[in-house]
Amino acid sequence: MSERIPVDKRFWDKVDKTESCWVWTAGITGDGYGAFWINGETLHAHRVSWMLSYGFDSIPNNLIVDHICRNRACVRVDHLRLLDNRENVLCGNGITAANIRKTHCIKGHEFKGKNLLVEGNRRRCKTCIRNRRKRKYHAAKISNMSTFSSA
Repeated sequence: MSERIPVDKRFWDKVDKTESCWVWTAGITGDGYGAFWINGETLHAHRVSWMLSYGFDSIPNNLIVDHICRNRACVRVDHLRLLDNRENVLCGNGITAANIRKTHCIKGHEFKGKNLLVEGNRRRCKTCIRNRRKRKYHAAKISNMSTFSSA
């Protein structure tokens, strides 16, 4: 029977430490995260790196391990931090984060005070809503006038 290789040795043997980011060289998930099999389940490699460095109970249930470097294959622990899901989304480059960072609507009106309408998780510009309603009203009025003048 062969001798069991310790988890930490098995893990770090799969890491390329030649660059600033320590890149996971074994299996990668479809969304680009390193995958490491441990105790019968597959975990993200960056989470395992955190657990090997700080303890296997070091990630509270409400927090996730985030890549400061934005490289999903990186397992360098000083490139990682614990965040809640909301903070993680806002730090990212996704659509949600980009929209939250917007301070003005597409027409240049500020999302602030009486000009801001919040509907669920969506922010809308009251000036644009008002202008759109005015345009529709006047377009309908002109349309009705042309109907009466042709009769």
